[in-house]
Amino acid sequence: MRDSSCWKFCGRRKRFGVANGTAVGIAPYAHLAIYRVCGLDCAEGDVLDAMDAAVHDGVDMLSLSLGWPSIPFYEDVIAVGTFGAM
Repeated sequence: MRDSSCWKFCGRRKRFGVANGTAVGIAPYAHLAIYRVCGLDCAEGDVLDAMDAAVHDGVDMLSLSLGWPSIPFYEDVIAVGTFGAM
């Protein structure tokens, strides 16, 4: 799937012998809202506050990269907090 990860950055490249031209991605009119929440230390409440701020700002989709160890969903404050937003 490496080829699909370059979207806008591929320019005029040919993929698998087809699709000449410039790739623009699947959401060409999307706007990115990037929030830096955590430094060296990060509490779960900080992440939930940032998620609330993003929703308040009109963000429709969130992608989190936290790097925390896996725990059961019923113990995961982030999972429980986001479940209510669905």
